[in-house]
Amino acid sequence: MKMRRLMVVAAIALALVLAFSGCSALMGKAGSIYGTIWWSSGENMVTYGLATYGGFPATVTKNVAYQVQPGSYYFDYYLYDSYYTYATYAVYYSVAANPGKLFADGSEKDFTIDCYTDGAIVSGTNVVPIAPSIAPAKDLSDGTTTKLYSVGDYTITLSYKKIAGFPDPSKAVELK
Repeated sequence: MKMRRLMVVAAIALALVLAFSGCSALMGKAGSIYGTIWWSSGENMVTYGLATYGGFPATVTKNVAYQVQPGSYYFDYYLYDSYYTYATYAVYYSVAANPGKLFADGSEKDFTIDCYTDGAIVSGTNVVPIAPSIAPAKDLSDGTTTKLYSVGDYTITLSYKKIAGFPDPSKAVELK
């Protein structure tokens, strides 16, 4: 009887160790994540680096989702209409997979980077801004604003700042 009790306690202890140690055999993987670029209708968008450094393909269509891999990305953009060319913004964002769930893979999620004339935000059905009390938006001395968002199995950090001019107009891509 004493040996049986010892075996049960050992089995429970082993299960707890495996469950809380992050054993990959027990933890599911994060689901796929898809990103979309959006900007105001009536305005045109010019980008630099969206395909090279931004995690998106060479040709991006407004409101079309593209699979994005975890990583850190960067692009510049400016918007213009028939009357005015607005400021140029540098956008830095990172996508980090959160740990999987016990015995379950994550589900597919999506997010949108909304590019406005006064900066960028992350939005979407599954997007939850991380509470300001936990991760306040940071306005750094160089004018950079940073915000954190939770998207299912992922955390997205988005930073943007106004920059002077455009890095290399010959490499700009106009999106419509």
